Amino acid sequence: MIAILLILLAPASGPAKPSKPAAVPPGIRYVTPSPSGAAASRKLVEGQVWKYRNRPGEEDSTLKILRIERDHEGKDVVHVALRGLRLESPRTAGGVIREIPFGVYTRSAIERSVTTVVSKEPPPETMPPAYEQWKKMNTQGHGGSWDLPVAETLATLESHLKQAAAAQLAGKKSGGAHPSGPVGVPAPSRAGGTAAPTGKKP
Repeated sequence: MIAILLILLAPASGPAKPSKPAAVPPGIRYVTPSPSGAAASRKLVEGQVWKYRNRPGEEDSTLKILRIERDHEGKDVVHVALRGLRLESPRTAGGVIREIPFGVYTRSAIERSVTTVVSKEPPPETMPPAYEQWKKMNTQGHGGSWDLPVAETLATLESHLKQAAAAQLAGKKSGGAHPSGPVGVPAPSRAGGTAAPTGKKP
């Protein structure tokens, strides 16, 4: 599931580290917001739906703020849902993920990503199931969050999905056992940040 993959990939909470250019697949370009978008208020409120600095082909994508709370280190984290994506996933029906209903980011990462508020919706009465998984890890001192712009985390996730599919295909050709989970993904110790595709709006 995408939920498990993002839990594994999200870094543990702690001092922010600069992103590495190598984490972004070659040829990826991020859309620069218009001047009006760059001047938009960055005051984050639960239920807001934002436009953000997206990837090419995802210009209609939006980010909804589900919940803002403190992690186990006392730092603000923002739980979000993403819509209007074109995330390539070879092992997903149709080959594309359109929505990610749950992901965890630092406040700074979201503030660096969002550009313009497009609407305000009620915060969800019930959080996605992946939230409970993150919450449990957070109470144990292991809940992590992404401190990269949203577009960069999507590029990272897409790269791992493609690598997992390629490794599975290679395993089939060689007659090896099918992998039981994502291939080449680090162990889930001290990690967080989750998502899972669904047809329901958060």
